[in-house]
Amino acid sequence: MNTRKSELELLLVENPNDVFLNYALGLEWNVLNQTEFAELQFQKVLLLDAEYHAAHFQLGQMYELTHQISKAEWHYRSGIAVAKKLGHHKAAAEYETALNMLS
Repeated sequence: MNTRKSELELLLVENPNDVFLNYALGLEWNVLNQTEFAELQFQKVLLLDAEYHAAHFQLGQMYELTHQISKAEWHYRSGIAVAKKLGHHKAAAEYETALNMLS
């Protein structure tokens, strides 16, 4: 049993729309190799906050590992756009690096 995942799930019962808690749960699902649940969790993060660009990076990596290159590319490009909009230049550069490595 994953205690951290259980704790996050309990916290989300009280705060279901907390973006960080949802993102953290996605990370936990990913660590547990439960990619379907992780994917849904990161998508929920983006529904709650379209500017939470770290979720784009996580989804991009997941799709890249499962050879869904067009989806990975879309999320990296979306992450770049959001990061630049927010002035997060280091994050945008990391997305660009990931995108370039897809080629």
